[in-house]
Amino acid sequence: MSFITPSVALAAFPAGTIAQMSSLKVGLAAFRLGGVIYILPFIFVFNPGLILQAGTSEVFQAVISAGLGVVLIGSSFEGYLLGVGWLHWGYRIAFFVAGMALSVPEWKTDLIGLIIALLTFGLARVRSARKKSIRA
Repeated sequence: MSFITPSVALAAFPAGTIAQMSSLKVGLAAFRLGGVIYILPFIFVFNPGLILQAGTSEVFQAVISAGLGVVLIGSSFEGYLLGVGWLHWGYRIAFFVAGMALSVPEWKTDLIGLIIALLTFGLARVRSARKKSIRA
């Protein structure tokens, strides 16, 4: 992970040279794209269903909620979500909170995370539709 973490970002130097961009900008973009990698090990450690040490329904629930959580956390780091477009900072924070709640292995936090994610997604879709109608 040191290859994409700023301050070291060993891969950013040759990539910046090839792309003719600043190595710092390339390193920050790589960190933003790979930021979920830093949270993923904690999700596996605290959720036995993800390492198949639980019943079938618990494994299924863990995989779905953790997968959705990773997508939401990744989209909050990147600032873009398919179906919505570029995200405002408020939506990014809400998606991060929802993703973290979905990553915790309890059905109560999964429900809270799902509600936050659906409400935020709906609000972001309405805002995106308004922007498109104003432009047209």
